[in-house]
Order: sequence, then C-alpha cells, then structure tokens
Amino acid sequence: MSLKEKIQLCRNIFETSGMDKASKDWQTTVTTILSPEESKGVIKLLIKLATLENETYELLHEVLSSHSNGQLKGQNLTPSDITSGPNLKPSALMSIPGLPASAAQQVLSEVRVGSMSMPEFQKETKLLLKLQTVQKVFLDLLGLKSWDEARNRYPMASKREVLEHFCKFNLRSTPPELKTFCHQLKMEDTANSTEAFRGDRGSLGYPEWTWTDVKTFANNMTSVNIQHQVDSFSLVVLSIVSELSSVEKAITESRHFSESVTAFYMVQNETKGGGKTLINCVGGLTIARKGCSQPFTWKEGHCRNYIEVGKVEPFLHDGCPVDEEQKPLSLYRELIAALSSPKEWIVDAFSGTGTGCLAALLEDRCVLSLERDEAKIRHMKGRVSTSFGGSCNKKRVADCAGDEEDIQDSEEEASSHESGDEVASSLQFEC
Repeated sequence: MSLKEKIQLCRNIFETSGMDKASKDWQTTVTTILSPEESKGVIKLLIKLATLENETYELLHEVLSSHSNGQLKGQNLTPSDITSGPNLKPSALMSIPGLPASAAQQVLSEVRVGSMSMPEFQKETKLLLKLQTVQKVFLDLLGLKSWDEARNRYPMASKREVLEHFCKFNLRSTPPELKTFCHQLKMEDTANSTEAFRGDRGSLGYPEWTWTDVKTFANNMTSVNIQHQVDSFSLVVLSIVSELSSVEKAITESRHFSESVTAFYMVQNETKGGGKTLINCVGGLTIARKGCSQPFTWKEGHCRNYIEVGKVEPFLHDGCPVDEEQKPLSLYRELIAALSSPKEWIVDAFSGTGTGCLAALLEDRCVLSLERDEAKIRHMKGRVSTSFGGSCNKKRVADCAGDEEDIQDSEEEASSHESGDEVASSLQFEC
C-alpha cells in the first residue's frame, strides 16, 4: 500500500468507530493491520494524520493524490515511480500533527496550488514547529498571555524573521540567547517608561538594517576585494538584537563568506543617582569571514556567542559627546583582537568618533578610517594625536583616489570642500 492508501485506511476505520480519537479499539485494529509493514512510530504518525480535523485532512488527501499523479511542484518521477506509482515517505509529513490547524492548512494549500514543493514543505513545517516552541518560550519569559498581546507590545521583536534566529539553537531547554534577547526587551521597556533614559531617540530609536542593505554592501565589498586580490578578511556588522536574523540572512545569501557567526555583547551597567540603571545595553554582532583558515576566539576567553565589555566612555568635543550612540572602545578592541593579527590592516568606515581607529592602534594594527564629515575628521585626528602623540606613522589621504598629504594639513585646507561634497576622505595610520 502507498502512504496515501495507509492514511485512507486509518481514516476509514476511525470514521467507522464514531471518530473517537481517545478510543483504543480502532487504534488496535489499525496496528494489527499495519504492523507487518510499518514500525510502531510510523503507525502512530499515520493515526495522527488520519485524525486531523476535516478541512486539514481533505487538503492532505488532495496533496497526496496530486503526488500520486506526479503533479506537485518540482516533482521528478523516477523509472520505478512511473512503473509502480510515486510514493511519499512518512517522514515528509512528520511535523503536520504538531502544528495548529490554520498553519497546517496554509502550507498544505501552498503545496496544492503549486507554489511550494514537497522539499520546501518539509523544511517549512519543521521550521514552523520550532517557531511554535520559540513563541511559547518568548511569551513565558516576557510574562505575556497571548500572541496578540506580544505583537501589540513588541511589534518588531515578535516578527517571524526575528524569532527564526533562535530556531537554530537547541530548544530542548531555553536557549541563553533567547533569555538575553527577552531581558533586553524588558530593559528597553523599563528605560522607555522613565525619564532617565538618554538621547532624544530613546532606546529603540536606531535606524533599521534591512537584509538588502547588508547584502548589497557585502556584494560591493567583495567586488572591490576581487579587484585587489585580498585572500582573507572578516566583516563585522553591529546591530540591535532584533535585526540579527536579517543581517545573517543577507550575509548567507551573498554567498561570499565561508563562516558566519552571530553573537551578543553586553555593556556593563552604568548607574547614576539613587541606584537607577540608566544603561544596560545588549547588542548584536554578525561576524562573516572569508578565506580565514582558523576559527576565531575571543581575547579574554569569552563564550563564543556572548561577550561582556566595559561601559561607554563617550568621546567628547567641547564638553559634549560627538555621538550619543557611540560604541565602547573595549568592544572594538575585543573584535579586532579576535579577528586579526598584529600589523594587519583594519578598515573603519564612517564611525565618526575615531573609536574603531583608536582601538586598532591600541591592538597594534594598521588602520584606514573613512569619513565624509570634515568636522568629524578633525575630531578623530585630535583624538588619535592626543592618545599617541608622534608614535605612529600618520598619513592623510585626501580622497578615494589616494592623493597623500601630511596629516598636519591646516584646518582651513581640511574644510575647503563644499558642504555638499560627497567625496569620502580617509585617515591612514601605520604602526
């Protein structure tokens, strides 16, 4: 008997028994008939499929009928299929009984109309089953009662593309990464409910990366790299945690990198007056590597997917922070130490504060720092000069074409570009 015929047999016996799922009599009958051919596990699966609610079962029956006729999307018939008729393995339907009826009906409908192949169906149903577990843990960790409440309260964090990131972890117990993510959401709630949070944008006001932005950047960077024939390099994208899956998707789909790792970093608490926590920052890292023979390890022996770094010491100009959202110097140092070797080159693109540039020099690396804003270039030059004095061989490259001038150019010449000029200037430091 084919899989379709076995499920139909179970359904007929089930209907004859009065459709009582709990009844053992009809299940015993099914087991007696099928046990010579099938294992106990497969028989249990067939019973679950036969007792699906009516609409779901009808859709499943239509899909199995189309498969028997070789009519499903991408279905390639082998000579034996043509001779004896195509048959589906029971494992292809293993995830269906664990899904809500609405989810099962949706994917079965997509297979029926030809918008999804059976391999895609298997992958999707397995993912939906994992997402269902992630959703339950998400609700539990945040103390929410329903998914509608979760979507209303956390419209970005509750999106499928965000929660998919956690499906790759072992879900037999609660993943530490998901605990950290939910802890961040709680802290953001607390920060946004008090007048103590810093910055006019609040803790959720970061611009979003989209996966197309990152994918385009990765493609462009790799295209430039092919021209200059750099054998190996690492790309680090810093983002808020809810965007990790989008960034990782872009990195994966660019197909330029041999290794991709996501991690979390936590900036140790800053507290002021009355012991109120003003900052408890958890951020996301996506690390992509090409041509690197050795896996990276953190300098201080942190867990591979989680590091803690020192609190932010803001880079000031005239007593005011140059950038309210600047990252800690210690974070950049950790990344540079883990992903490069002394005397290698670091590219720090448009950070605006010089933090990446300074971190590279402190870790004994050479650095190329790109920036469009002339005021920020002056800030960065001043910061590096203050920290290192004359200990580095410093050059200034006036534009992307590579005309070199001394770093001590006058401020008048440095600001001679018109304000609308989009040519990027760069600072080059060799230790």
